[in-house]
Amino acid sequence: MIKTTVTLAEVIAYLNELVAADPEAIGELVESRTPCNRTLAEHPIVQVLRHLDGSCSIGILGILNGLFGVDQSSWGTIAAIFEVVCPRGHEVPPRSTVREQCAQCKSQLGLGKLEGFRDIGRR
Repeated sequence: MIKTTVTLAEVIAYLNELVAADPEAIGELVESRTPCNRTLAEHPIVQVLRHLDGSCSIGILGILNGLFGVDQSSWGTIAAIFEVVCPRGHEVPPRSTVREQCAQCKSQLGLGKLEGFRDIGRR
């Protein structure tokens, strides 16, 4: 059956199904970016990563978020949720961010495996 309409909740549920099936593959797909030109980068709702050197790249989440529109700050509503890890394997407190340092070794925390997707409701 072909669907002619899909809700945000259905897309998020589908993405979470895919993560449950193969978190490594979907995690790599979500993290991957492809260079894009200025025309695509200036699209009014597609989301791109703008690099310090002026170049831009796009990922699958920026495309999916564009389907559902963006808020006043040009953010989409679908968020990929990754665990936050210490590169040296120390335990990380809940709600830590990648901008923080590990309390034990002072290494910068980074992204771990993809845990799922959710609607961040910034609308």
